Formats: sequence, C-alpha cells, structure tokens
Amino acid sequence: MFENFLSDHSLLIDPRTNQHRVFYSLRHTYATFALTHDQVPIHTLAKQMGTSVLMIERHYSHLKVIQAITQLRGAETRQLIDAGGVIDEMYESKKVAAKNEKKAAAKSKKKVVKEDE
Repeated sequence: MFENFLSDHSLLIDPRTNQHRVFYSLRHTYATFALTHDQVPIHTLAKQMGTSVLMIERHYSHLKVIQAITQLRGAETRQLIDAGGVIDEMYESKKVAAKNEKKAAAKSKKKVVKEDE
C-alpha cells in the first residue's frame, strides 16, 4: 500500500539519491523532524526510537549545525526583546519615564478639552 501511494504520487524514487524509498524511510524523516522542528532532546529521541544516543549522533549530527545557525541568529530572543512590556517599564531610565509621563499628560489634557467641546 505504501509503495503504491509513493508510486501514484511520483515519490517512489528519491531524485537526489536515485534510491527506491521504503516504509523504513519514514523513521529517518521522523527523527529529522523531531530534532530540527520539535527540538526533541537527543536522549529522549534515542530512548523513543530504541537506539543509542551515539547512533543518533552518528546519523544526525549534521542537523546540529542547522540548529546552531538558528540559535546563533537569536531570532527567539530578539522577538522577546522586541515584544517589550511590563519589564521594559520597570527598568526604563528616569529620562524616558519623564518623557512618557509628559506624553500621557498631554493626551489626557487633549481628551478633557474634546469632552468639554
């Protein structure tokens, strides 16, 4: 059934390796996605797949390079920093706090003037 499905969708032969795909190929796909996208710890994956950490490292260590690039870019950290919020207000400089208070006071004053009209 699996082979028929792959054949019907022109996926039976891997164009990069020119090898015939088999059901066991899904094991590699699972491990790759678990490590790269789901960020499953290598020890957890090894236990789940019934193999050793050494074997996982041997076959998937090239993926760590991809993960390292993503981590070094610091995208998640940058998102947290850019999000700002309460923490930013707690540690803002006195100068910035005074400026923000002036803006808030000016806004409040405009609102009162509009209500009076």
